[in-house]
Amino acid sequence: MRAVVTVHIVDDIGGAQLGAEHLAGLLGGWGAVAHFYGPLDVRTAVNRADGLRAVMARYPQIRIVYEGEGADWSYEAGQRLMREALVTHPEIAAVFAASD
Repeated sequence: MRAVVTVHIVDDIGGAQLGAEHLAGLLGGWGAVAHFYGPLDVRTAVNRADGLRAVMARYPQIRIVYEGEGADWSYEAGQRLMREALVTHPEIAAVFAASD
């Protein structure tokens, strides 16, 4: 049985940084990451991307190898982005999805 946890983050940058630190720990400080973000005309999406990048800059062995915009924050957009990411970067070890 899988547990479902819902978290509401008020501090977009700080929340993204916490998530990115957790991701870096899970990766052991190295690996290829895909980053899916929301529409860049939405401040929340920009803040979350900035938070991720600030943390990843401290981990030179973790590379963001694919970035894609999920323009409508939808599950379907995430599926499309994941397919695109894996075609060009099958070595992806983790995904940071700053959207639904």
